[in-house]
Amino acid sequence: KTPVTTFPDITKHGRYQEKVYPDDKFHGRCYNPPANKRVAHPLTAKEIANELSKKFDISDRTLRDITEAVDLNIISINQSDIHNIKIVLGYHGYEHTPHYTWYNFTHCEYTNCIPLNPHRSESHPMAPPAVAEAASVILFNLVEMYRGTTLPKIPRRPDQYFGVTSLESTGYGFNLMPSALDGKFNMTLTYHRKSTVPEWHIFKACMDRKATPSSPQNYAAGKTKGALAYVSNCNSVQYDRLNVMKELSKYIPLDIFGRCGQADPCKMSADKNCSANLHKQYHFYLSFENSLCEDYISEKFWDRLSEPVYMIPVAMGGLSVQEYTEQAPENSFIHLRNFTSVAQLGAHLKLLMENERLYNSYHVWRQHWDVYKRPIYTRFPSCDLCRIANEMPYMPADEALSSKYNDPKHCANYDPYPSSWG
Repeated sequence: KTPVTTFPDITKHGRYQEKVYPDDKFHGRCYNPPANKRVAHPLTAKEIANELSKKFDISDRTLRDITEAVDLNIISINQSDIHNIKIVLGYHGYEHTPHYTWYNFTHCEYTNCIPLNPHRSESHPMAPPAVAEAASVILFNLVEMYRGTTLPKIPRRPDQYFGVTSLESTGYGFNLMPSALDGKFNMTLTYHRKSTVPEWHIFKACMDRKATPSSPQNYAAGKTKGALAYVSNCNSVQYDRLNVMKELSKYIPLDIFGRCGQADPCKMSADKNCSANLHKQYHFYLSFENSLCEDYISEKFWDRLSEPVYMIPVAMGGLSVQEYTEQAPENSFIHLRNFTSVAQLGAHLKLLMENERLYNSYHVWRQHWDVYKRPIYTRFPSCDLCRIANEMPYMPADEALSSKYNDPKHCANYDPYPSSWG
C-alpha cells in the first residue's frame, strides 16, 4: 500500500482540512512549479501600478519594486484579474529589502496577488494608511510589535486578514504572544505546524527522489577534523548548549566559530570557496538549536543535508527525535536524545571517525534522494496566502491566540544540562 502523508490545507470553509498526497513522505514538502506554467496575458508593471494608483499613491520606490518583480517573473498577473489584484502587505522589522524578495505568487493556483512592503525607517515605521486599507493580507512581525507597535494604528476590515509572523521559538519570552493581540489577529505564520499557515519551508530543504540511484562513494575521504558548529547566541534556553558542546569536546575534536567561539576564518576571506573548503574537512556539524521547542528545527539542520560538503548533522532540537525522523531521510542524522549521555554520544562519534564503513552508512540515503535549497521567495508560503485572499472572505479573529501559542507544553528542558539563560 502506498503510504500517505497529510499536510494542513486551508479551505474556503475557514477551518483546517487535511490535504492528502498519495506518495512518499517527502512529497509536497517543497512545491515544484511546472516549468511551462505561464500567465496567458500578463499585465505590465505600468498597468499594475496604474490599477493600484486608483486606491493609493504609488511611490517611485514601489513602482521600481513592481517593475523589478515583473522583470524577474516574481509578479505575473493575468489581464483578466486587473480589477481583482490582492495586496499582501508586509511589516518585516525595519528592513529595507523589497517585499517581493520574500514572496512569489507566479507558481500558485491563484496568481493575482502582489507583495508590497513600502519602504520606511524607524522614524516612519508605517506604510501609508491607504496602502493598509487596500491590502487583503497584512503581515506583522511579532518582535516589531514590541518596539512601538504599528498595530493599534490600523483598523481591520471584516474581509481583511491580519497575520502575525515569527520564525523564532516560544522558548524565549520575547517571542511569546502578548494577550493584547487576542481578538486582533485571524492568522498566524510561524514555524509551528499548528499555525494557520506553517512557515517551515523557510528552514527546510527540498527533497526529490532520484529516478536512478547514484553510485556509492566514500564520504569520509579528505575529512581530517571532528565536529564544527557556528554559535552566536550564547544564551540558550531549555538546556545549556555551550556546556553540552564543551562536554562533547572531551571525546572528539570540536571547533566553534562565531560570537561564542573562535573568529570565523572565512568571514573576511576574499576566497568565495573558503567556507566550502573548510567544511569539507569536518565529519560532523552540531545542529544544536538555541531552544528545545516542538517543530523548531532550523537551517542549522537542513543546510547540512543540502550542502555538498557531506557533514553528518548531530542534532539537538524539538521535543523528540520523531520530529526529525518524520521529515528527514532515513539514517541521515544523529540525535543527542538517542544517547543516555554526552559521553555515549562522544564515543559513537569517535567510532564513526575511525570507521569509514560506519561513517558512510549515514550517507546511503544520498544515493536515492536529491536535497537542495530553493531561493527564499519560493520557501515562504505564498500560495497559501493568495488562496486565503481569494477564497475566504471572512475568518474571525482568534480570541485565545496568546494562550494557544504560548502553551508551555510546546517546550521542554533537557535536564542533564539546564538552561544557560538567566
